Amino acid sequence: MLNCEIIKENISSAFGEKFECIPLSHYLLVNTPFTYPNLDSIQVFIETLPKGEIVLSDKGETLRYLASYLIDPEESTHKANLLKSVTSSFGTDLKEGILYKYSDEKHFSDDILNMINTILRVSDLQLAQKVKKPRSDFYTQVEELIKEIVPVKEDIGRRNILEGKSGKKYHPTYFIKKANAVIEPLAHPIQAVDWTKIATVFQEFYDLRNKAEQGYDFYAILDDEDNDWPDEPKVLLSDVSKILLWSRRRQWKDKILKEAA
Repeated sequence: MLNCEIIKENISSAFGEKFECIPLSHYLLVNTPFTYPNLDSIQVFIETLPKGEIVLSDKGETLRYLASYLIDPEESTHKANLLKSVTSSFGTDLKEGILYKYSDEKHFSDDILNMINTILRVSDLQLAQKVKKPRSDFYTQVEELIKEIVPVKEDIGRRNILEGKSGKKYHPTYFIKKANAVIEPLAHPIQAVDWTKIATVFQEFYDLRNKAEQGYDFYAILDDEDNDWPDEPKVLLSDVSKILLWSRRRQWKDKILKEAA
């Protein structure tokens, strides 16, 4: 039967020591390093059914969180379709206000990350009314720098399809073929950390890294030109990639991807 010791061993091998497991009556509670938009910690509840099947869920916390902001994700066809799209993307289900996913010990690490991604995406409905911001100058500058480092246009892959160990296909922002490098630029979180984006990049790097035979190198370029990044996302991403600070690009631009020149 699944217990906290097994979970800690399983999760720590994949994500480091940033997840905490607590036994509570007939289920286990996992505190994650990810947060809702209001910075409350995201928790995943784990139950083992009589036949040994494992169920991951949020115990309804995500929809309760949205309700506290007077948001009903099923009040309109558009929101309901968006909710359905998110759950189907990560193989989760919704019943009576509870997000849940069936799992087993073999796929537990991937499934708990998919569960977290579902919670993050659904909770982001709170931000859905905000006006979409124009593309940051940071992304344009990153693209110009990569073109400078890799002068041959054909060596720069934009949104190439790369398959992870799980079989899931990813479209990294940049893939430098000669250096076998996967690169994701991340703009500075002006108001709050965009945990949805962080979790997406983390899952991409984690899954691709586990396909060891490909020998990819992973780089997260963080925009710290005007403000420092909080420690939590930097530490999390450092488990699966090399962190490149944009303010120090003159120091790393000719070294980190020298194979691509």
